[in-house]
Amino acid sequence: MRHLNLIKVNLYFLLLAFFFSFVEIGHLQANSSVFSLTSHEKIGGAKDKVKAVIFGQVIEDASSQPLSQVTIQLLELPDSSFVGGVTTDAKGDFSLKNISIGKYLVRCSYIGMRPHEQIVQVFEKQPRVNLQTIKLLPDEYMIDELVVTAEAPEVTMVEDTLVYAASAYRTPPGAMVEELIKKLPGAEIDEEGNIVINGKPITKILVDGKEFFLNDPKVALKNLPVEMIEKISAYDKTSDMAKASGIDDEDDEAVLDLTIKPEMKKGWLGKVNGGIGSSDRYALNGMLNRFKGDDHMTIIYNRNNTNDMGFGGGGYSQWQIKQGQNEKQELGLDFMRDREKLQINGSVSWARNDRIKNLDALNEIYNAKTNYSSSVNRDFSHDNDFSTSFKINWTIDSLTSVLIRPNIKVSKGRSTQQFKSVSSYGALVDNQFVNFNQFTDIDSLNVVEDADADALDLINQQYGGNHIEKDNYRTALSAQINRRWASNKYRSITLSVDGNVGGNNSTNWTDRHVYYYKSTDTPRSDRLQRLENENNNYSYRLRMAYNEPITEHHFLQFSYGYNYRHNKQDRVTYMPTEEVMAQYLDAFYLMVPMDSISLDKSKFILNDYYNQDFRMAYKYKGKSVRYSAGFTASSQKSVTSYTVGGLEYDAPQHVWNYSPTFDLKYRFSKRSALRVNYRGRTSQPNILSLIPTTDDSNPLNIRMGNPDLKPSYSQNLSAQYTMFHPKKRISVMAALYYSNTQNSIVNRTTYDEATGGRTSQPININGNWNSAGHLALNIPLGPKHFSLSSNSSANYREMPSYQLINNETVKNRTIRTGLSQSLKFTYRNDELDIGLGSGITYSKAANNLVDNQAVETQKYAINNTFQYTFPNSLSFSSDATMSIRKGFSGGLDGHDVVWNMQLAYSFFKERQLTMTIQSFDLLHQQNTLIRNTNAFQSSDRTYDVVTAYWMVKLIYRFHFFGKNS
Repeated sequence: MRHLNLIKVNLYFLLLAFFFSFVEIGHLQANSSVFSLTSHEKIGGAKDKVKAVIFGQVIEDASSQPLSQVTIQLLELPDSSFVGGVTTDAKGDFSLKNISIGKYLVRCSYIGMRPHEQIVQVFEKQPRVNLQTIKLLPDEYMIDELVVTAEAPEVTMVEDTLVYAASAYRTPPGAMVEELIKKLPGAEIDEEGNIVINGKPITKILVDGKEFFLNDPKVALKNLPVEMIEKISAYDKTSDMAKASGIDDEDDEAVLDLTIKPEMKKGWLGKVNGGIGSSDRYALNGMLNRFKGDDHMTIIYNRNNTNDMGFGGGGYSQWQIKQGQNEKQELGLDFMRDREKLQINGSVSWARNDRIKNLDALNEIYNAKTNYSSSVNRDFSHDNDFSTSFKINWTIDSLTSVLIRPNIKVSKGRSTQQFKSVSSYGALVDNQFVNFNQFTDIDSLNVVEDADADALDLINQQYGGNHIEKDNYRTALSAQINRRWASNKYRSITLSVDGNVGGNNSTNWTDRHVYYYKSTDTPRSDRLQRLENENNNYSYRLRMAYNEPITEHHFLQFSYGYNYRHNKQDRVTYMPTEEVMAQYLDAFYLMVPMDSISLDKSKFILNDYYNQDFRMAYKYKGKSVRYSAGFTASSQKSVTSYTVGGLEYDAPQHVWNYSPTFDLKYRFSKRSALRVNYRGRTSQPNILSLIPTTDDSNPLNIRMGNPDLKPSYSQNLSAQYTMFHPKKRISVMAALYYSNTQNSIVNRTTYDEATGGRTSQPININGNWNSAGHLALNIPLGPKHFSLSSNSSANYREMPSYQLINNETVKNRTIRTGLSQSLKFTYRNDELDIGLGSGITYSKAANNLVDNQAVETQKYAINNTFQYTFPNSLSFSSDATMSIRKGFSGGLDGHDVVWNMQLAYSFFKERQLTMTIQSFDLLHQQNTLIRNTNAFQSSDRTYDVVTAYWMVKLIYRFHFFGKNS
């Protein structure tokens, strides 16, 4: 009841904030239209009470015609730190508002024109600064090729930001932003839709520098049409705490920022699309946007059974979840109210998903005597999720700002799983696993006969299933206040508090049967049980950061953080009586009566975790060099109390960690820079890992806890170099990464050769480290139309663990090496877009327990994209990828070709209506194969996916921009 009341209080607060965000407040100014390009702070910051305006007009020198869409950047002197920016309107006019007194550099840039820079002094008695008319001259290196001046370069560099011009890439009619992302140089998308740009995972998507659908950042990619986007920026975004205090922390995020075209940020804009196809496939999607300057409201609805996740899309989308078959329905609302002193951003979303997932796995397990296993799994699940989040940013005055973030998330679901597997010492045949599929029909209960078991050297066979019903909730609230000194604009103090309350409740019925072929003592084992799990937790975190200027460029920085987390878990296990067990022993997955409590398998756990961080650093901010160097001390204390079998125990832990911190940013020029960063991070063990009890619900994988387990501490070092050559239009991004984990938590495993079962216990170990490198190049070929992009990466990782062999602990170490190289050649003009790419991925895993016999795999891929737009609004698109696999297990080597096509025709004068005929996976060869390697095994997993189908779609786009637009 207490938790329900907390949820209600937060929900009332969110509803009130949502209501007042749409009410005009008298003292707020409603005409603020300044937006940020690469930094996302209010222009001028909170420094002085007097605010000013810098305005002017930009024209072309030769023709004296006004230039629209000229980028105007405002940089604070003397360190050239980015303050904010705007673009010129149709008359070439611009206005930078809310500027504090001080000295600035105004920079004007436009494709094909020479950049213009002008120093501006803002005085208290002259709050309006008129720059009059600024004339831009043609860029000399583009004079000989006038055609190039009309083409946007694919990628440029502005400060620390990579900027991709949307107009430089061709996408099919009706395409969403996701299709544009896939064409960016250095961009990669995995099977689950995760984005990697130049080797760095993207964690957040922004729209005009602001969060869009706070609960699901990928929504923008699936629903914003490409024609709305002016450019895409990739950069590292600091956390709210670091942004306010100026003190770097560990919460930097790699983000993609979508800039909306100014002419699209007026009135109403939306789309509706629906499609039907073969194999009973369907898709329905609708979106409505209301833009008014920096204010917006977006409503999205989606329903489909094509594995198109993240609010679906429309048009030519092949960004799909490639694990299982999903039928999803979603509804979402997002809004932003942006005023001079108050910005409110919020979102509410609901999602329902039904999934059927089939998984086949082939494993090579590293033991003193290597064994192999083959398994099949079938999973049916149903989930409902509701979430709402708000972000309220209030600038009280020029020296004080407040940030509040409330959110609620509730989910409920159920799943039913069936599984069957066999294990063997069977020898490899032609370096592939023996195929056990004849014994693993998921719908069959057949047991392998002893003669067949001896012939195949089988160890065990198991089958069974489980049914899970769960409901989870989480409500959280964070608040942050930042205060600067009027006497010194660089001195500041930032305070923040975060708190959340959550619960995870589940009921799990398990039915498992195991047959042993080499054990004379135990021919079989059976487990039937029901587990009632109730997990309630709450936590809070307090943080303080203080920035003290020594001089204008030198600072001392101090921060302190205190984190407390409480976790309470009740795990009650029910077993059937002996009579019921005998009655249902040979039944296959039945929810049999289980009413007898097992005291030795039931647990009551309380865990209190305390963490304190003390940090001190020296920071220097110069024109071309910025660096900070400091020291961190971290105290971690954990107190665990648990009751098992009527007995109570306590397991306290206390650990101190110390490490230096270092961050360097060196700018060689305006378009080349180096960043080096070193940080440490703590990690707390799972609460169940701390309890010294035995979980034998799966007799082939028995797990034990360890009350002496210590928290782990990882140290991370990274270096990144970026460069852009404007005349040659060449971009380079190189990065190196290294991490080393002290007290890494791994399993010590005891293997039973007779049963094939493993008993594992978590322990701490050192020597777990990882290194990686990445190089990305984008090079134009010739004067126009042609380009080449290259991505190279390498990684090396050591994963240690322990095994108990003949009562002796042996260190088990797996070394994994990976290399990949991809090249993409592109030709583009106004009608034609052709891309030809190739790639190779090499992986090698070696383990010291298998006679150093390395497992090597190779993947080769050839990709072709083709798009041609005819003069009569007809467009044809095609993409085909051929994949070749070598070194995989169980007959998984081979090749496949996934080929997709689309034919689209747009109707009416403004092409509002588009009809498409789409064909996916024409050759019926799409599949998902994933290889995972850890300290204990190499696993090859294949999932069922949505394969070949065709679909006819209608996409209608509409907009109402008003009479004056």
